[in-house]
Amino acid sequence: MKTEAEAKRESKLDSNLSKDVSDRSDNMGTALGLNEFIEIIRETNDEVLQVEELRAHVEELKEDLIRYLTEIVEEYELELKVPAESFIPKEKNGGDLQSVFLNKSGIISYNFKNGSVKSYRLSDYQPAELMTIFSVVMPHLRDSLRIKRKDYEEMSNTLSKIRKYLTFLKEKIKSPQEQVALP
Repeated sequence: MKTEAEAKRESKLDSNLSKDVSDRSDNMGTALGLNEFIEIIRETNDEVLQVEELRAHVEELKEDLIRYLTEIVEEYELELKVPAESFIPKEKNGGDLQSVFLNKSGIISYNFKNGSVKSYRLSDYQPAELMTIFSVVMPHLRDSLRIKRKDYEEMSNTLSKIRKYLTFLKEKIKSPQEQVALP
């Protein structure tokens, strides 16, 4: 419940606001009336809220994309080395860039022909820049995963062959023991 003092204060504030409105609308001239000005502020506030909501959503999606890539690189112990030609169009000379590395921590390192290295966190890039980087890096990630899969396939085949002989040997070893136990 409101106290009597609060009610008087609100009443006084309301009457002052109504006086201010007429005073201000007269002072603003014909360029922009108070109602139009208030409507613009209201619309501006709505736009700010929508921009902030979308910006936060884009940041979240950007971080998800970075996490997706870095978790794959970490899980499968991949080293992503991307040739400079992938980043620089062939019609341009390629500049001083020699190669680009991407590690499991989300650090992208640009190696130059003069031996210098510049490194940046993927999270420091704007979403549009990050999409450009990912469009270049993802085919190399896919190729690295294919190589890793082939390595596992070869190892699986080799171990399967060995297991086949171990199983055969295990059966041979069990057979004489079973025969001895029978009599």
